[in-house]
Amino acid sequence: DPNFIAGSLDEAYLHMTPVCEERQMSAWDLAAELRARVERHTGGLTCSVGIAANRRLAKVCSDIKKPNGQFELERTREAVLAFVSTLPVRKVGGIGRVSERVLASLGVS
Repeated sequence: DPNFIAGSLDEAYLHMTPVCEERQMSAWDLAAELRARVERHTGGLTCSVGIAANRRLAKVCSDIKKPNGQFELERTREAVLAFVSTLPVRKVGGIGRVSERVLASLGVS
């Protein structure tokens, strides 16, 4: 499926817009359906879903409602800026412990 990207063994990214448009449903409802189907077809495994304008933001959003929840970030510039301004720098992809310390020494948290 061209809308599917495997991130790791237990992580995937789905471009949901085409399916939402085709089925005339919201991303929220599609995510709820996806979570229910995963649980039903795996014998009880749950998953968390992040809904956002891109997969990096969606990854952060999926962490907010763990385990077995979903979080949707409004797709406006204002909402995204407000959301990311509250995040610790460590939530930025590629920022590990060392970079976090360097950035902290520069006053970036």
